[in-house]
Amino acid sequence: MKTQLSVLLLLGLPLSQSSAQVQYTGEEYRDYYDWFHQYSQTPDFYLDGTTLITFQDNVPLRTAPSVDSKTQVNLPIGKAVTNIYVPVEDAVFSMQNGYLDQWFHVETCSANRNVVEGYVWGGHLAKSWNYFQAPGDKEPSLLALGLSDENRQQPEDIKASLKIIRNGEQAQALTLKGICLFEQCAASSLLRVFDLSEKAPQWIFEASIFSTGCLTGVDKALISWDGNEMHLVHQAEYTTGHTYTSNPFYIRNSEQTQICYYQNENEAYEPVWACRTLDTVVAP
Repeated sequence: MKTQLSVLLLLGLPLSQSSAQVQYTGEEYRDYYDWFHQYSQTPDFYLDGTTLITFQDNVPLRTAPSVDSKTQVNLPIGKAVTNIYVPVEDAVFSMQNGYLDQWFHVETCSANRNVVEGYVWGGHLAKSWNYFQAPGDKEPSLLALGLSDENRQQPEDIKASLKIIRNGEQAQALTLKGICLFEQCAASSLLRVFDLSEKAPQWIFEASIFSTGCLTGVDKALISWDGNEMHLVHQAEYTTGHTYTSNPFYIRNSEQTQICYYQNENEAYEPVWACRTLDTVVAP
């Protein structure tokens, strides 16, 4: 993962051709870059002793960084594992389901409470995660962002998945197209939760990536969740200002229904919504 802001050129092109294909991410985005990487969990993958989270059920913990090695134990979704630092020169990568990712050396407690050590392929780990408390739940729910469970058939087939994990089981999942989380993307990720609940349950989840490969960009997806279903509300590339999706979401209670659209971001990089009250209460 690259960690410097710079002018990134497409190498091998004459200056007259490459100048039109440069995205400058210097001073204009420095404050955002610093803020993003203060909260991003991506550095945790390269530090010793940090906690990582499994993103699928029955994740194999292997004796060596290879699919041909023995499986010691299968880990459930949402399982916490402790990262054991691997030097960059010793990192091992492999392709699975059309995605290239690194193997991570970890340890965790097995079902019989024994400490077991081994290797987990990076695509089986959440790239970002967060916790939030839903009304009526005794335990916080886990919100996790990671690679799509679907096989990647074409190079342009880039998908992520956002999952709500409750009581050790996947409760819901939403596919996010264009959110690039695998190794070639050179992307850091960030997951935030905004609780808009007042008289009715309503959350907004933000899944963002900051990529610094050949072309640098900031992709964000905003997802609404009313306690029952997730819906993609807004998705855009912020350095170019290109919007891919813009949908409303509704805040409902017994007295009124509000319809809300994404408007912009405030100085804290939080989404600002334009909402109005409808004349009639709309049923879910």
